[in-house]
Amino acid sequence: MIGYPQSGWNNIHPHHWEMDIGDAWRVLGIIAIALFAITLIFIGTTSATYPIAVASSVEGPGLEADKAIDGDMTTRWSSNWTDNEWIYIDFGRQKLFNTVTLNWETAYANSYQLQVSDDAANWTAVYITTSGDGGIDTIYVGNQSARFVKILGIKRATNWGYSMWVFTVSFKVTDGIIGGLQILVNGKPFTIRGVGYAPTPICANPGDYFTYNYRSIYARDLPLLRAMNCNAIRLWGWGSTTTIATS
Repeated sequence: MIGYPQSGWNNIHPHHWEMDIGDAWRVLGIIAIALFAITLIFIGTTSATYPIAVASSVEGPGLEADKAIDGDMTTRWSSNWTDNEWIYIDFGRQKLFNTVTLNWETAYANSYQLQVSDDAANWTAVYITTSGDGGIDTIYVGNQSARFVKILGIKRATNWGYSMWVFTVSFKVTDGIIGGLQILVNGKPFTIRGVGYAPTPICANPGDYFTYNYRSIYARDLPLLRAMNCNAIRLWGWGSTTTIATS
């Protein structure tokens, strides 16, 4: 092979260098391995599927933290046999919720806290009880927005640790009241974080807003709005009609 120094096009002096076939294959092999390693690193850092569950301890195989959020009523998380144990859910981004449901196994907490955080380091208690009785706890905590939601066990009700079949975090609406400019959800003020979504620039005819013909627009935009932590979209109608859609 003939190689040329990349120092400009004037006064070029060719230099001769050689590489045998064995060396060439070794170099290609090193490059391939490097590219493969980079790919593994990239996949490892970007393929996390949320939500995920993390616990302070696991009593044994098959009782891991993720068993409490897998949607299977026959699997459960179980901790070591000590009081100060916890489990939290990481949603990967902020989640709007107002209800937490716990379905305890026989080993339940007599005293525990429900805490929220945006960094898994600084926690705020939004619910505290010292009279837990096991079974199913449905806890309404008002409108909350957090990435991490934790159950912190304070005092066990049995000699075992803490164990639960189900740990869910959701937004439930039992009643919705619009009075004047105030919106109440479950009897408490609901804070709207939204956008005025109109006019949609791709629609040639405004009468086509939010129709099946333009579904690709909303398939594109709604995930972006969700990532912005919006929970409502203001839709402008014809004449004097205006609609607020919450989600």
